Amino acid sequence: MWRFDEFPDFPSGPAVADGMVYFGTFGGEVLGVEASSGQERWRTRLSEELGDIPDDVPTPAVADGSVYLGSKSGQVFSLDTTTGKVDWKRNAGSEITTPVEVSDGRVYAVANGVTAMDAESGDEIWEFSEDYFFDSGLAVVDGTVYVGSTGGTMYALNSDDGSVVWKSDVGDEVRAPPAVADGTVYIGTDAGDLFALDTADGSPRWTTNLDQELYTSPAVSEELVFAGGETGSGFYAIDRSSGSVEWEAKISEKRNNVRASPAVADGVVFITDGDLRAIDIESGEDIWRYPRGDFISSPPAVVDGAVLVGNWDASMYAISNEQLKERITELQPPSSEDSSSSPSEDTSSSTSGDTSSSSSSSETERSSESSEPSTSATEEPVQRGFLSNGNDEQFGMLSDPFLLTVGGFALSVIGVLHSMIGGK
Repeated sequence: MWRFDEFPDFPSGPAVADGMVYFGTFGGEVLGVEASSGQERWRTRLSEELGDIPDDVPTPAVADGSVYLGSKSGQVFSLDTTTGKVDWKRNAGSEITTPVEVSDGRVYAVANGVTAMDAESGDEIWEFSEDYFFDSGLAVVDGTVYVGSTGGTMYALNSDDGSVVWKSDVGDEVRAPPAVADGTVYIGTDAGDLFALDTADGSPRWTTNLDQELYTSPAVSEELVFAGGETGSGFYAIDRSSGSVEWEAKISEKRNNVRASPAVADGVVFITDGDLRAIDIESGEDIWRYPRGDFISSPPAVVDGAVLVGNWDASMYAISNEQLKERITELQPPSSEDSSSSPSEDTSSSTSGDTSSSSSSSETERSSESSEPSTSATEEPVQRGFLSNGNDEQFGMLSDPFLLTVGGFALSVIGVLHSMIGGK
């Protein structure tokens, strides 16, 4: 559909509202672009950086004509959605590394503790803090604020005054916002435990260990909860009622993590593990995979049949199913082995990656990938870097875009130091 590449550096995840897409950049710019065309409407330069590290910029929050986001120095900003003008900014006390939340006329931010501010004025309403650090982000549902701490405790706070409704011991650090649905709080920990807690009193309904550090918020469908993290090789679908693992989708050994929170729409779960992947929620099989020469790491957003996602090449993509089909066909490596499918290969698909496309469109999409040796739990021979041409093993580490980025940066630093000390 479109690509927006007028960023000075890494973009945040997209926030979509009323036909507009809003995102920030690590260097401190906030932009509003049209969702249908990617045309820039406005751009505002803030006085400070956003986020903790360049490739992990918190997604803005949008409500009632305002865009809200926090900064590395602890400022919370409110900008007008039409003009980009800064309406107010307030100091929340320390760096803000997770998205703020907006609910019922209040803005909630995690900055060591939890701060609630008036959405129109920025005035502080209440603050909650403990002896340990809050780093998880939060969720606000039905007048309750849910937030986890590095001390291994999950809290439910009254949104009016910040008083503790309940707290529950989850055993290890919580570093991602919870997902709340139908009376249950879903939260992951550093130890790899995924908890389902009762919203009424915090009592555990079930706990499942996924053997990886869970740094991203789960996503929830009608029957399943989806989670993936770092230091692991799988992305999981778990039954919401029992906690049993229904399927596991393999993650690349080179990437070894799910970089951002997944999104679910119309029978498809979208994840970023370097590539953007669309996975059938029933089977766990890849419907399609969109590879880039750089690294897709922002949380995806799905709206009006398009998937929006940010990339390490300092760009934002809006991808339709039709555009993706053409791109995947273009990226197929010219291999004689790949040109003939095994008789046992399944070249059909029952689920479309575009949330508004028909099943016949997804069948065409899957057919374009049928020449590959695998479509789900194993790695596909798709292009991952400009040296690989679809074969990661051909150049080893040189085909990994993350290592290329870090290596290039290191060489640049060495060159600058060499010049400073008078090297020829």
